[in-house]
Amino acid sequence: MNRGVPSPDRYRIEKRYRRSDGGEVWALLTATLVRHADGSPQFLVGMLEDITERRSLHAALEESEKRFRQIAEHIPAVFFLVDVRSGECLYVSPAYERIWGRSCESVYRSPASWLEAIVPGDPNPMLRDGQPIDPKGKLDFEYRIARPDGTIRWIRSRSFPVLDEDGRLQQIAGLAEDVTEGREQERR
Repeated sequence: MNRGVPSPDRYRIEKRYRRSDGGEVWALLTATLVRHADGSPQFLVGMLEDITERRSLHAALEESEKRFRQIAEHIPAVFFLVDVRSGECLYVSPAYERIWGRSCESVYRSPASWLEAIVPGDPNPMLRDGQPIDPKGKLDFEYRIARPDGTIRWIRSRSFPVLDEDGRLQQIAGLAEDVTEGREQERR
């Protein structure tokens, strides 16, 4: 695959080679044609770089991302990740759209927008007397939301702290699941 600026005088390609022992290596071949003042070819400068490890790491990262997407897109609960310092929503799974009836993009634009769906009169699940329930980020609570179509859903949210190497809270990871059916069965 060619990478970089295409030019008749420059060439870059990633290519797989087979070693004499049967093993494979990936290499990046870069070649540049140097010309005389009159434009005629003078000589070719080339470099061959072993990129086997980089290709392996890239393939492993792609496979890991694929597995994460498969999990996040198919579990019925909402998975989310929030940066504590900026308040930015780093990730919200597609289940948010199914449960809240609102777009994931709305949470990326306005991270606290999910709170707007809480049924009026219900307490804010993040605060008690105006203060964060757990400043360390670990929570487990239930609340109701009103979807745009007017239906009311019971939600159970659990969040967990993501700490840096010094033990400081960096992010909050969590799950929010629709527990409406279980609540309705309890009332019967």
